[in-house]
Amino acid sequence: MEIQKALDIANQVNFNRQELEDIEKRAMFIEDQKNLKKGGLLEGQQNLIIRQLGRIICPVDGQLEMRIRLLSLEQLESLGEAILDFTTISDLSAWLNNVNN
Repeated sequence: MEIQKALDIANQVNFNRQELEDIEKRAMFIEDQKNLKKGGLLEGQQNLIIRQLGRIICPVDGQLEMRIRLLSLEQLESLGEAILDFTTISDLSAWLNNVNN
């Protein structure tokens, strides 16, 4: 969306082809940086949740860890709040099953 807006503005002010390419490259770089930041945030949140579960309940097995790593950032934030109420690994499994339904 932002990239298209920048290109529309560039077209209106009659930039030459090289200037348009430069603008497009800058816009793509900014978008890539945003995605990297979001990806890093997602991975950090996943790691935090897995460590917390290991301390609150028990270490998370590979299958449950994989299911946690497939959650969106919003789902991870919700899980981060929900784990405060978990007392067993079954609570985690039930929560994950509920999220996927």
